[in-house]
Parts: sequence; C-alpha cells; structure tokens
Amino acid sequence: MLRDTLYINKKGSLVDKNGRKYIFSICSNCGCIILTRQLGFENRNSFCSSLCSIYFRSKNAKLTYLDVFRKLSNKPSKPTKRISCAVCGKRFTVPARHRTKYCSRKCRVKVTRATTDRRNNNRFHRWSLEIKIRDNFTCYICEQRKDGQLESHHLYPWASYKELRYDLDNGVCMCKDCHKKFHKDYGRKNNTPEQIEQFKINYNQEVSQ
Repeated sequence: MLRDTLYINKKGSLVDKNGRKYIFSICSNCGCIILTRQLGFENRNSFCSSLCSIYFRSKNAKLTYLDVFRKLSNKPSKPTKRISCAVCGKRFTVPARHRTKYCSRKCRVKVTRATTDRRNNNRFHRWSLEIKIRDNFTCYICEQRKDGQLESHHLYPWASYKELRYDLDNGVCMCKDCHKKFHKDYGRKNNTPEQIEQFKINYNQEVSQ
C-alpha cells in the first residue's frame, strides 16, 4: 500500500521513494481525511472518491447520491477486442488500440529467446572489441579514428546469418556517421560485402570532388 512506501525526510515532509511530497487533507464533500500529493495549490478541492467529486460538483443541479452512482455506472467502457496469443493460441481480451500479440510475459519471452539472440551480451561486445582492435580503431570507410564514435558492422546481416554473428571475418569497423549513412542507402536487410566496397568507392568519389 501507499502508506507503506512513505517516510519522513530531513525537512519533516512526508515523501515517497521518488521524493514526491504528500500531505493529509480533508475531502471537500464528506469531510473524511485523505492522503494526497502536494502539488503547490492545496487550496483546491480534494475528494476521496469519484462519487464525492461528482456529487460535490453537481450540487447546483440538485442530484442525489443515487443519481451520481447511476451516472458513474452508466459510464461507457473502452472498446475491446478478442485476439489469439501468437505462442500458445489462448484467446484473451485487450483494449482495441492494444497491439500486443501475446497473452502473457511468459509467452513474449519465449518468442524473444527463440527468434532473437540479443546483441546485448558479453560475446557480442567481445566480438565488437576484437573487430575494432583488428582495424586499429579506424573507420573502414573514412579511415579516421574517432574515439567513442566507432561501431562494428556485420558484412552479412545479424538476423539472416546466425552462424556468422561472431565471425571476425564478417565484421568491419565503422564510425557512427558512416554506419548510419550506409544503412540509410542500403537498408538493414540482405547486406553484402560488395555493398561495403561500393559504398567506400562512392564515399571516396564524393570526397575527391
């Protein structure tokens, strides 16, 4: 619960773990004590529930609590849709605008581990470093040394050639600018070493002009 995560700081304020301040106030409708965020304009009306809020604001319309409760009950719900999980096939309901394909995190993790070997692992970082050392921390295209701006590019795509992902012969050192421009010109699928050579020729021609 919220009250279990609050504590008093050195200034005597009631705060949560993120430093946001809280104060005790009184519901403007029923008078019960509530805990609210301190937002800098505490003179506003505070309410303990949606029922109290609507009833307080609709007093001029002379609505009863029963009228307000009916108004809340008849509030239209958000549109939903029924879809099947892409992994287990289970049917489940999600909001209409939701784009998920999986019924649970467990199914999503299964697909992630089965279809992608994420690059954020020690083996990839070691491969990338060995490529940069081999190329003397120099961009293969512009032949400049840019500290902190170098990346290792796969000659054959990471996704299509799983057996070549950590092959040193399948990598080349490139600076971020050249790497970004290469993929902008040739895309990220079906890349080949010939494209790198052609890209380098085009770059040298642009520089010489």
